[in-house]
Amino acid sequence: MKKNNYDLLGLVFAGIAAFAVTSCASTKNAVPAETGIQAEKDVVKTDLSGNWRLMSFKKGEEAQSICDVSLLFKKEKDGYFVAGESGVNCFNGNIKVAGNLGMDLGGFAMTRMMGPKPAMEFEDLYIHLFEGEFTLIPSKKDGNEILSVENLKNGLSAEYVRIKENVEQGTAAGGSSVEEKL
Repeated sequence: MKKNNYDLLGLVFAGIAAFAVTSCASTKNAVPAETGIQAEKDVVKTDLSGNWRLMSFKKGEEAQSICDVSLLFKKEKDGYFVAGESGVNCFNGNIKVAGNLGMDLGGFAMTRMMGPKPAMEFEDLYIHLFEGEFTLIPSKKDGNEILSVENLKNGLSAEYVRIKENVEQGTAAGGSSVEEKL
């Protein structure tokens, strides 16, 4: 009789474990309700590889003055290598992407050159955009590919436009690409 009790107990634990795994899997790519993102936009279906230029940057609802910032995304197994220029300095790091959620994998490396005070103040705030967890929402606007990034903890958000590559000359429209400078 004891053997049957152990078998029954094993089945109960297996059922609980299966429930826990499927429950977690179903919410892995979900967007927290406070972001206001619709379910059909939950998953990043666009390959983010390539060069992007910063168009706007906010802290909460307050627009921030921006510097000339560019990003390069290079696809890797579980995410992207990200490199860029943040006004004065260059930075790089790795992010993991699951659905529309991104997470930095150990912080970003950054050069530490001095520059004009407004650019340094912008840069000190901007580098925290990719800290911890953040959403990555690609969209289209006026024929351009747009990438919206919102940090889930510190209220920083940014909007980027993909830099269209000039196939004949091998450079990005509007100047050189980040990749050329790396």
